[in-house]
Formats: sequence, structure tokens, C-alpha cells
Amino acid sequence: MLRRSDMRTSLILLRLTLFDPLLNNIRTFVGRCLPEASSAIT
Repeated sequence: MLRRSDMRTSLILLRLTLFDPLLNNIRTFVGRCLPEASSAIT
């Protein structure tokens, strides 16, 4: 049986490993779309 702190740290690690690639994808997507959007707006 895991202690509560161990479960919390494992959950945080799992969340980080899951969300880091997601954030990178979103960042690159926004980075690609923002210049086009800003040039279209101006």
C-alpha cells in the first residue's frame, strides 16, 4: 500500500509527463498560428 505522499508525488509526475508534450504541442501550434493571425488582423 502506498502512502498518501507517495501517491501524490506519483500523480504529479504522471501529470507532468502527460501534460508536458501536450503543452509543447499547444505552444508550437499557437506559435505557428499567431503570426498568421496577427498579420491577417493588421
